[in-house]
Amino acid sequence: MIFMKIFVLFCIILFPMQAFARDLDNGTLLFLKNGRNIVQRYTHSKFTHVGMVFNIDGEPWLYEATPPKVRRIKLSTYYEEVRKFNAKRDQKDGDAEVWIYRPIIPYRTAQVASMRSYLDSQLGRKYSVSSYLFGEFRKGCHCSELMSETLNRSGLFRFGRTFRMSPGDVAREVGLNYDQPTRVMLRSKLVDPSFRRRLKHRSIRRYLASS
Repeated sequence: MIFMKIFVLFCIILFPMQAFARDLDNGTLLFLKNGRNIVQRYTHSKFTHVGMVFNIDGEPWLYEATPPKVRRIKLSTYYEEVRKFNAKRDQKDGDAEVWIYRPIIPYRTAQVASMRSYLDSQLGRKYSVSSYLFGEFRKGCHCSELMSETLNRSGLFRFGRTFRMSPGDVAREVGLNYDQPTRVMLRSKLVDPSFRRRLKHRSIRRYLASS
């Protein structure tokens, strides 16, 4: 029994990214808070980026428009990128946070297929914020434009002028269809790694002592 508890604790410590990535329905939206400062200042929103999760062959993948182009990556890889971004960031700016918005009612199979088909057709498309800045449609696309167009494919939304949508706009407009968000913190630069190791050891000792 004690061995099993040690094994469970070991897995939680060793695989934290996988724990964050589980149980996300198709169409789950991931917003990045406190990411690029220039985006935050220009859009006057706490959110600076948005992407969408789909489960492919039993594993969550993230679709997003990010420099230099639209891409699809494993969600665990995206979490690792955010962790590294936080590790290198200036301390005074604080950490970027991932906010997870799950659909209240899961999308139907046909809706999922329509949204994924559109996203797959956009893979490799050039990233650009020029449409947002100049207020007219241009060839490239940015993150919230891509997500707005994708949500339109579900039949539940009718976003117009999607190139003028910001991540904050998307978060506000999907409110009735998505649940309250879950916040994911990914490695603060302020945390001393040796302190984290000591904390884990103390937690294990307390956990075993209570069994």
